[in-house]
Amino acid sequence: MMPFTFGATMISRIFLLLILLVSSYVTSAQEVATARALQVSGVVLSQDSLDPVAFASIYRTRDMRGVWSDINGFFTLPALDGDTLMFVCIGHKPTSVVVKTYLLETSLHLVQVMKIDTVNLATVYVLPRPSREQFRHEFLAMQVQTLNTPEALTAENLYDGLHEMTPDGSENFKRAVVDYQNRELYRGYQPNNLLNPIAWAKFIQMLSRGELNPE
Repeated sequence: MMPFTFGATMISRIFLLLILLVSSYVTSAQEVATARALQVSGVVLSQDSLDPVAFASIYRTRDMRGVWSDINGFFTLPALDGDTLMFVCIGHKPTSVVVKTYLLETSLHLVQVMKIDTVNLATVYVLPRPSREQFRHEFLAMQVQTLNTPEALTAENLYDGLHEMTPDGSENFKRAVVDYQNRELYRGYQPNNLLNPIAWAKFIQMLSRGELNPE
């Protein structure tokens, strides 16, 4: 078996390739070092309503570093002349902008408009059951899988529990916040519904349905 040896031509080609790689790296590094630094500021708006796009991601494609827009759509970040800025936000189509100035300026102001990314979902029709008894019949016909150990956990008890569920922590918190806001709004003085036409309409409806009759 003949041993593998490098010829003079092979060594010269490898040496030439290394020189080209090093020179290209040095050239690119010099271009980045000599590129002019800019402070890019601006606002991100939605195309359909011109409302500010909050918490949009703005980053440089060169090093994948960037910032987020604030609640009013404003942003600011440093960039080099020639950098490409990428704008990404959920519900909008991504867009890019090349930072380019022709004057000796140190800042650049942008108004970036993003297009809405519309997704059309299939139509879903939600129809109520004719009666509560039919819903109970169809719910029990689903044969809900329950555990075998607790005897009280059956399909019938599950259905009955749907109408007897107590509020959870989140719902209780919302009720407490609404109650606090009402107390702060009226400062202890409850409104008088004697001349409220909506209250009178509800009262007449409840009276016609017999909901106010004592049992």
